[in-house]
Amino acid sequence: MKRHFGCLALAADGSLGRILAVLAAMAAAQAGVFTWFLRGDFVVYAEFAALFDGAAMRTISALALLALAALVSRPAAGGGYTARRLPVGRRWLAVWWTVYGLLVFALYWAVRLAVAFGLCRWFCARPEAGGLAGQADFLAFYQSAALHALLPLADTGRWWCAAMLYGGLGLSCGGAAAVQWTGGRNFAPLAVAAAAWLPAGGLGEPGWSIVLGAASLTAGLWSLAAVWKEEKP
Repeated sequence: MKRHFGCLALAADGSLGRILAVLAAMAAAQAGVFTWFLRGDFVVYAEFAALFDGAAMRTISALALLALAALVSRPAAGGGYTARRLPVGRRWLAVWWTVYGLLVFALYWAVRLAVAFGLCRWFCARPEAGGLAGQADFLAFYQSAALHALLPLADTGRWWCAAMLYGGLGLSCGGAAAVQWTGGRNFAPLAVAAAAWLPAGGLGEPGWSIVLGAASLTAGLWSLAAVWKEEKP
């Protein structure tokens, strides 16, 4: 079992610190956009919710997701040589790299959610907000398409879309890393992460979320299948 934990440690080596830095930068940048947004006249709640669907917030989130996909799918310096020396097959390396990717993207989702809730509380606590509290926090997750895709609440279908998106990214990053150990290239996770910049559909409009989630899951399964096919048992 120790050798398998060695695979997970190798995946995190050299990238975990950068991943945490990316997440911290994303949170700071979104808080900065929010502060700039409130600098002017009184802002109603509907305008605040729409802020998350704007190009600035979507770009920050998409750039962070793209950076994470690049960091997870790229083996650490010397990682290919070290990986070949581990007493496990390339399939197991891909599996543990996938586990690491799933953990990273779950953390990305959690940080985005925490930032969104924090900004909601910040807005509702302002005197100009008229004492908004309680359910007002969750109201934004119905009014904003981006927030609804992040936390679908009672929308079961959107939960599946979110699971396919982040799960597929984890799978494709594991497969992409395994391919790079042998000198190949796999840009599937980067393509999916870049496509996440496009605006999500609002409540009752899950079309793009379904397409993106299905594309992510397909890319992930294809990436791992390529590793399984290339390596003999």
